Amino acid sequence: MSQLIIRSVFIRPVFSRTVFARPIFSRTVFISALLVSLFLFPSLLVISIPAHAGEYVGEKNSFNRFHGIGTYVSGRGLKYEGYWRDGRKNGEGSQLWVNGDTYVGAWNDNKRHGYGVQMWANGDTYSGQWIAGKRSGKGVYTYANGKVYTGSLRNNRRKGYGEMVYMDGYQYRGMWSDNARHGKGLIIYPNGSVLEGIWNQGEFAERGTFATLAFKYVGTIKEGVPHGVGRCVDEGVKSVCEFNNGKRIMTRIVKVSSSQ
Repeated sequence: MSQLIIRSVFIRPVFSRTVFARPIFSRTVFISALLVSLFLFPSLLVISIPAHAGEYVGEKNSFNRFHGIGTYVSGRGLKYEGYWRDGRKNGEGSQLWVNGDTYVGAWNDNKRHGYGVQMWANGDTYSGQWIAGKRSGKGVYTYANGKVYTGSLRNNRRKGYGEMVYMDGYQYRGMWSDNARHGKGLIIYPNGSVLEGIWNQGEFAERGTFATLAFKYVGTIKEGVPHGVGRCVDEGVKSVCEFNNGKRIMTRIVKVSSSQ
């Protein structure tokens, strides 16, 4: 009797092994078939937006992916209307975010790409070029506080030549890097005065040119105005001059020899 019991105990693991061998074999076959399919058909790697994540009304292709013109509203309320290609936003379209931001323009592979206009809920707007979802190229960025930037951008930052008009009316025209004035540029003040020189990561170099309708000064600049000894030209007359925080305190006429 005991021998029979022992045998039945040992038979059960063998039977159990046989039962669990089937799922292991099936899983191996499934993974192998999937890898072969992905190798032979790379397009299967494209992930389309699942219909259960929201509501889509529009055209589809033979693979049941969004393709052509359609409108998609996500479960969280994001809404896109426009063109699709193989399950992804591609072509002209508009998108409304839940927070009120909107974009109207070109898309490629689910990203803003090409010319488009973005309007943020805070009042900022941008119209210009996009590359892979970022503001890159030529564009105009208008801030809610009244500032307007027109020029080059790269990866959402001011980069290259651009012009900024500030709220109080003065302007900067010149080079930018990483959103800061960097390189040669000039500032035009509302009263007509012009400051010209070199900037380094937003800081003005020590020397520059400051010109008004009455005179021109070349020398040390402090906080945007002449400060220190420099050379002046007043109505064609050259002189050595000195300023203290923008106020002239000395002028010495430079004599020009008759031979010159």
